[in-house]
Amino acid sequence: IAIAPDLCSKVRGGPSNVELARDSVQKILGGVTSAMRNTEIAAVAKWGMSLPDAAPRYAVIGYCWGGGTVWMHAVNGGVEGYSGGVAFYGTAYNNSGDSLTRINKPLMLLNGARDARIGAAMPAIDSIMKAGKKDYVGINYPDAVHGFLRAQGDTAARRDTVAEKGNIAATADAWPRTVSFLRKNLGVK
Repeated sequence: IAIAPDLCSKVRGGPSNVELARDSVQKILGGVTSAMRNTEIAAVAKWGMSLPDAAPRYAVIGYCWGGGTVWMHAVNGGVEGYSGGVAFYGTAYNNSGDSLTRINKPLMLLNGARDARIGAAMPAIDSIMKAGKKDYVGINYPDAVHGFLRAQGDTAARRDTVAEKGNIAATADAWPRTVSFLRKNLGVK
């Protein structure tokens, strides 16, 4: 069962399909606190696991801001049944050892090396996670950009053939890794 929760509607004033300007989106995202996100993810997980066809386990996958949400949920330990998370191009908002040492479930970070912000944070994250003997994999794909999974048909990516090839190669590796991670950690075949 896959569930894609809307974590922004409450702050936005309700659901909408109107596309907003970047500054408006950033204002809304900034209004969704870590506590709000963690509460919503926990509620969605409990609801999802209560469905008749559901197993008593869940994982969290997120992209960009959602990738940060994956880390935040991992740092906070999730709720009963939490089995790990996959963060695509997103990091914890507090990459300190104190914060990351609280993670006790498997975590994977998949990023494009052309994403300078996340790429710059990865060595410290990798070091802290390795020192803490965490079940963690971090991959910084050569030539791929931030948002590589969704950027396959992106006009800007097509103008940059190196990035386009990097995005395709990253996607070809990252998605099967994600499926394998879910199968392993959720115990599904």
